[in-house]
Amino acid sequence: MITIETCKPEELTEVRELFRGTIQIVNTKDYDPQQIQVWSSAADDIQKWENLLATQHFLVAKLDHQIVGFGTMTPNGYLDAMYVHANYQRKGIAQALLHDLLQYAQNQNIGTVWSDVSITARPFFDKNGFVVEREQRKMYKEMVFVNYIVYK
Repeated sequence: MITIETCKPEELTEVRELFRGTIQIVNTKDYDPQQIQVWSSAADDIQKWENLLATQHFLVAKLDHQIVGFGTMTPNGYLDAMYVHANYQRKGIAQALLHDLLQYAQNQNIGTVWSDVSITARPFFDKNGFVVEREQRKMYKEMVFVNYIVYK
């Protein structure tokens, strides 16, 4: 059974490795090897991850005490991150995380939730009632990434 919990500081290493592994396996169908390398290197920025934990609603999904996914949302409703372990795709984990993140937004009286979602993640957000505001080309470490601004 999937459980959703608040991320603890000591879980950040496992979360960062899940992030890296997911990108390096799942996102390769939509992004080229250079983009994958640059994007997944964000796992190395420990300060960034500690800041996410300190400033966002940061949830982890666990299955048998193993972290199999995570999601974060800012206090104003920006869904900043949501990743599911490559070996646990299409098992309801993203759905469970999204449910709890949307519940958090509702509890905070946030009217609109929005995100920048990858080409890979877009079908999931489409299926869950998010609307594409626009496609964008976003720069990260001097590399251009196509993604979509979506809202609900």
